[in-house]
Amino acid sequence: MRNHLIALCGLMLMASCGSKDPKVPPWNPYSALAPRNENYHGGAGAALKKYDANKDGTLTRDELVAGLRAEFAAADTAKTGCLSPEQVTAINQSRVEADQSTATPLQDWNQDGCVNFQEFATAPASLFDDLDRNHDGKISPQEFEAAAGGRGGRGEADGRGEAGRGRGGRGGEPPP
Repeated sequence: MRNHLIALCGLMLMASCGSKDPKVPPWNPYSALAPRNENYHGGAGAALKKYDANKDGTLTRDELVAGLRAEFAAADTAKTGCLSPEQVTAINQSRVEADQSTATPLQDWNQDGCVNFQEFATAPASLFDDLDRNHDGKISPQEFEAAAGGRGGRGEADGRGEAGRGRGGRGGEPPP
């Protein structure tokens, strides 16, 4: 009897040590609950919309390249065609402050101490190729909408069965 009383007191003591907060179940990809919205600042395409020079809602490759060249020229204050590690650090910090978790940092891919235009343009060019679902050299308003989680979404391309072509369309080459 005494052992039972000790065991009962021990169980009551352990139960009183538990948290009073309800347990939140771990994330489950098969849950019936709606997934949380991960489209910070409007989704993947939002970062590219600023390059739409004529503001018609469609971004062409030429508009992207012109916008990137202007940004690079403004950052390349020494006009050497090369951004120094200090310049890269400052640009990356400003990107993080502006875009937080969606910021794409500049990288010196070949580790030569210089970020040239090709390295500067790699991430936006890759994103452009990914969002240009029908590979016509422009991102239409419908392609931007699909990237933001609207109709279509990943895997449906442009409704003509062009999903699965892979990333990059044209080999993922950065703009010239």
